[in-house]
Amino acid sequence: MPTTLRFSLRTVRSGFTLTELLVAATLLIAVLSVAAQLTVRTDRLRQDVRREQIALDELANQLDRILAADRPQRTCPALTPPPPRPPPILRKIPQRFGPAAGA
Repeated sequence: MPTTLRFSLRTVRSGFTLTELLVAATLLIAVLSVAAQLTVRTDRLRQDVRREQIALDELANQLDRILAADRPQRTCPALTPPPPRPPPILRKIPQRFGPAAGA
């Protein structure tokens, strides 16, 4: 009897293997977890920016109220003018040379 080789016509299969599906699912989970973390961080950053904006608006309102008040009504010690500065030391030293030296 002659030996015949039988070739199967079903060697080409369509579809995905279990390994391909596991790799695809793992990649999908990794991408979704990164996207979720970025979404949470973005939301927290947006909340922080909003809080800072509210604080800056409140400070601007208080500064406007202080500056709009009459000068005697200001009680904040930081807004009182500093005492007058003494004249520079060079004005106290007599000049030996120049037009004022002979006078």
